[in-house]
Amino acid sequence: MNKIIISTFLFFPISILAEESSKIVNQVWRVTEESSSSSILDDERFYGVADEVEELTTLSIGIKSGEARAQRLRAYLVAPTTGKYQFSLSANDSAQFSLSPTSSKWQKQVLIDIPRTTPRDIQDSGVSSKLVDLVAGQEYFVELIQQNASGVGYAELTWEYRDQSYQNWAIDPAAISSQSSTFKGGLAERAHDGDTNGNWTAGSVTLTELSSPGTWWQVDLGQARPIDRVNLWNRPGPISNRLSNFKVSVLAADGTLVASKDFYPIDGHVIGKEEWVLDSAVTGSVVKVEMLGANRRGDYCLSLAEVEVFGSTDANAQYLSRQLVAADHLKPYITDATDNDMDELVDSWELLHGFDSSILQLGDYSPLADSDNDGLSNLEESSFGTEPFTGSSITGYWTVEKWSDIVEYGVAGLVQHDRFF
Repeated sequence: MNKIIISTFLFFPISILAEESSKIVNQVWRVTEESSSSSILDDERFYGVADEVEELTTLSIGIKSGEARAQRLRAYLVAPTTGKYQFSLSANDSAQFSLSPTSSKWQKQVLIDIPRTTPRDIQDSGVSSKLVDLVAGQEYFVELIQQNASGVGYAELTWEYRDQSYQNWAIDPAAISSQSSTFKGGLAERAHDGDTNGNWTAGSVTLTELSSPGTWWQVDLGQARPIDRVNLWNRPGPISNRLSNFKVSVLAADGTLVASKDFYPIDGHVIGKEEWVLDSAVTGSVVKVEMLGANRRGDYCLSLAEVEVFGSTDANAQYLSRQLVAADHLKPYITDATDNDMDELVDSWELLHGFDSSILQLGDYSPLADSDNDGLSNLEESSFGTEPFTGSSITGYWTVEKWSDIVEYGVAGLVQHDRFF
């Protein structure tokens, strides 16, 4: 296995880790009215034969300008090494990424969901998942769904890896932050609380005064730490251009400058997340972000969603930088032996309850049908193993009853209607 040394850390390029690569299948459905990845899941056609099929070599899919279509890419993911991985998804108009803890599609869990209403700058820069533990050589079922209403659409999945010794020093209990001023309750500690949510209402964003030059924010790590990367997470929307014309510095405990870099001094601003990967690992006690002058909005406000300071005390620590999930670590998904008609209903469950497991059925036998009005579609009934034609009650879930023929506009009228009983 090839290795490229960056300072004292080992960097593993995905493209040289796999012995062979293979193409993966992307299914495409032409759509007209749907405008989000969730709405195509409510279209019966999505559980039948796709309008066309493409072969791809990465978890990256694109749509030509003006095309309205939904896409689904499925594969088995094989991790290059055991450890913690983080996935990031960039998309337009909307997309959803799911990962199963095994090779079974029935256990898949949605890791990232980008609704069409997500701000465009966040769509472009990507939405990141929580850290996920993967084991080298094990196959994991993955699914990427993208839907485009109009214009140019795409979905691109990247991943990064860090082993157990590679840590974010900024969230260590010993780390203490401060800033030049605080405005509207935007406390300094919000930028290292482990939450990258940049929306102000989420309560995890810092904010300084707007009119005072010399604005800064810093985190004292509590002791000298090895540092090789600093991530800055910005706020979304029209105020995102505030994070511009600034410097990031690594300082020793006595304030001596160890390393620094200027960001966007002339034009541009941070979109989503800015990664500063140092040329070599350094040792520092403080990481400081300071304005070099007015930002792109013409004020001196510094507002941060999160600051991450990474490094490791292990000279052999492994880190995989953010990059496309390529076919080198993907195996094609063709079909599932437990779902021969590929309608997303378990074949054994279908046979048990009188369904035809060889074809996609409609009406009461459709994957989306809820003929017993218990609030669970056949997709959910199949997943839980419950009865599709008799109302089901599942521990931990609300029971939902629906009436489609009661014309009332208030609860009082509803509960007095004969059909309610």
